Formats: sequence, structure tokens, C-alpha cells
Amino acid sequence: MLPVKTLTDSAVLAGTWLNRGLVVNARPNTPLARMNALLGALSTALAPVYARLDTINTTSEERFKTYVNDLSLVSGTYALGEDSSVVTDIHTTGMDGAIAATVEHVRRHIQTARLVVVPIVTDFQDRVNNALKNLAPDQVLNMEVRPHRLPVFLVANSLTNRLATYRNLPKTNMIAGMGLPLIEDNDQLVEMMKTGIATLDLDLQNWIRSYGPSKAVRIWNDVFANRALVDTKGQDASEIIEKLMQDPNEAEVNCLIMYLLAAALYNNPPEGTALGLDTFNDRIGLLRDQAAGMLYKKIAARQNAIESGMLVMRFEGNVCYVYGELYDEFLNSGGSNDVLLGNMLVADRQYRAEAILTRAVEFRQEWQRKSAAIKTTQANRRTALTRQLLVEAFNAQLVASRESNEVDQATFNAIAERFNKILRFETSDAEFNDLNALSLKLICRSRFPNTHAEKILTTMERISKVNPELDVRDAGTYAVIEYVTDWICEQMLVKRA
Repeated sequence: MLPVKTLTDSAVLAGTWLNRGLVVNARPNTPLARMNALLGALSTALAPVYARLDTINTTSEERFKTYVNDLSLVSGTYALGEDSSVVTDIHTTGMDGAIAATVEHVRRHIQTARLVVVPIVTDFQDRVNNALKNLAPDQVLNMEVRPHRLPVFLVANSLTNRLATYRNLPKTNMIAGMGLPLIEDNDQLVEMMKTGIATLDLDLQNWIRSYGPSKAVRIWNDVFANRALVDTKGQDASEIIEKLMQDPNEAEVNCLIMYLLAAALYNNPPEGTALGLDTFNDRIGLLRDQAAGMLYKKIAARQNAIESGMLVMRFEGNVCYVYGELYDEFLNSGGSNDVLLGNMLVADRQYRAEAILTRAVEFRQEWQRKSAAIKTTQANRRTALTRQLLVEAFNAQLVASRESNEVDQATFNAIAERFNKILRFETSDAEFNDLNALSLKLICRSRFPNTHAEKILTTMERISKVNPELDVRDAGTYAVIEYVTDWICEQMLVKRA
């Protein structure tokens, strides 16, 4: 039984259409048209029976059954109520049959979508996504500005005063062979590096740990325990230390760790050290002095560059490294990353903040122009590559289906032809922005073109996106309601009377 509101709303809609001179007919050769024809024929045949029933004395059971018999002869069936006084309306009987047919139609398509189509679509999506992971990223689009910052404590007087002692030492190659034991506990090494100044030690520990849980461990084992001699296939230890001291991104923290560890070990060799105290002190002292001197020079050079207005440290590949201290001022003065990226694209790159800001408009326009062209080119390239990946993934899946006897050769050829046609002529570049939706479309239209799986599953996906709080079963229910409504409406034809 339909709710009263539904019937009322339907009556209002029907009245509106009638007032506008519109009528609704069933489209020819549709299930709705066939049902209307059946009900129309039955109504015509039963008209005399209904007329005779109007004259029945309902208190006479025999006469009533006589007329019921007339009804059965015309309609082919009849039904009596519990008191043998009610005849089942032929319209209700017809509608029950129509509803049963509709339910069977919907059930068949939903089962196909859920049990057959979804597993194949999911497998195809997994194949495509796994293939995409192996695509190399677009390097030009990875251009970035990376601020390089040093912690405040590194230029604090309490530390720089210690380092200043070593600022004029000449550079000397390190001597390998301290023979200290391997250590794998980063916290043990951080504890060893303490200076005795509580606030400095806390900042120091946090900074070193920000480079990862094994930063100090790697330096200890490569330099102090000499593991580097083995791991680098005989490379001289002095080369390892030199690389650590000259690392463009981590030289300061490397030098600080080597300095503090060496300072802690001077005159205090670990138990079991093979070297004599004098030899040990010579080697560990040299490392301490060289690390301290290099750290001081790095900090001083950085300060001089910043004071002179040098914003850009260096260009390395697609990365523009800038001094973090000046970067903040640069942004507050109207600069932006677009300006710095545009500066990377011109032939005469600028390094000082003032020069970059002077040409800010030029650099920003250069970035916008070239990045737009780059993005278009790369988007087209990536779309072409993705198209190829879709074809390869589909072919691999289809071959697997053929080998497992799920499809024969003729079906295989027909499916492959449909897929290539859909991908080539019926798929826009914009659809590649949602590969899951595109995968659903390709599979449904090529392998299941005679089902309504695409409509049902696409509707479920849309409803789930709009209502993320919905359970998947509820989304499925709403999708079925929408699907049945559309299926019935598609069979209707609205025209002027």
C-alpha cells in the first residue's frame, strides 16, 4: 500500500500535467507498455462482470459465487476472502505480477553487479594502480624551495666561544684506526655528547634526533669505530670524514657530533681500546680540532652571507636552497616561492634577496608561463602513458580470463575490440583524473554491456561520496531506489494531448 503522501503528491503532479495539456504514455515495446496492454485488455473483458457484480445481493452466498464464477471464466483466476465475500481485484493481481517482474529484473542486475562485475573491476583497478606506482615522477613539477635553518643554540656565545679556539687551525687529513667498538644505541651517544650546560644539551639532543634515530650511530660507527673502511670497500677514512664535513645539507650537524664525541673521548678512551693513551689522544684530538674548526668556519661563512643579503645558498637539481633566516624576511617583503622558482628558470639567476625582489614581477610571470606549459606537456605525456597502462592491464586480465576458460576466443576478441574503441573514442582526458571511475566505465561497457552494472555501481559511488557517513548497504539501497525509478521513468513518454 502506497503512503497517503505519495498518492497525494502523485495526484498533484498529474493534475499539473493535465492543466498543461500533457499526458503520460508508455513507450512502445517496453515492459510498461506490455503491462498497460494486459491491464487494458483485462479491464475491457471484465467490464460486464463488474456491472453484474454491482447488482449482487451480497447476503446471498450462492448468487455471489455464481458471479465469482463468471469472473473466473473471463480472467482465468479468482480468489475469495476468508468470509468468501471479497473478490481479489484484477488490477491488484496485475500489479502484483508487474511488481514481481520488476523485482526479478532488479535482483538479476544487482546480483550481476555485486557478484560478477565488482570483483573484476577491483582486480583491474589494482592492476592499474600497481603499474602507476612504477611510473617515474615528473621531475620538473617537483621543483621546490627548501629553506635551510640552523638552530639558535648553534650560534650562541656559549658554544661559539668554545669553537673560536680552533678557527685558525690549518686543515689536516684525519688518521684512521681508532679501533673503538661499534655502538647501535643513539641515546647512549647523545648522552656522551653532553656539554654540562642544561639548556644547550636539551636543544642539542632535540636537534640531533631530528635527523633520525641513527644519525649519531652512523657517524660513530663510520668514523670512530672505523666501520667505513669495510663498508666503502677500502675507501680511506679521511675521505669519509671529509665528505661528512663538506656535506651541503648536514655539514654543521656532522661536525658538531664529531667534535662533541671526540671532546668527550679525549683523555678518556673506552675500556679495551687497543691504542696507547698518547696515540689515542693524538688521533682523537686531531679529529676534535678539525671538526671544531670546520664547524666554526661553516657558521661564520653562513653569518657573513646572511649579513650581506645572500638569500639563495645554492641551486641543486630542481631544488633552490635558501637561508631560512632571510627567507622569512623575503616572504614578508612581498616575495614568494613562485618568484624564487621563476628565478631558477632564467639564465642569469640571482642570489641576493634585493636583486630577486627587484625582478619579482618578471620572475613570477616566467614561472607561471613556463610551469603552465610544462604542466600541460607533462599532463599529456602522463595521460598517454596511463592509456597504455590501462591497455596492458586490461589485456593481462582478459588473457587470464581466457586461460581459466571464463571467456572463449570469440568473446575475447569482441571484448578487446569494444575496450579499445571505448578508450580511444569515448574517453576524454578529464576522465583520467579519476582512474577508479574510468576503470569502472571501461570494464562495464566492454565486458558487461548488456547489464545495468555501470549505472548501479556509479550511483552507489556517487551517493557514498556525497554522504560519506552512509553505510555501504544504505548507499546500495538508495542506489537501487534511484535505479528502479529511472528504469520506470525511461519507459514513460510525456507529450501533449
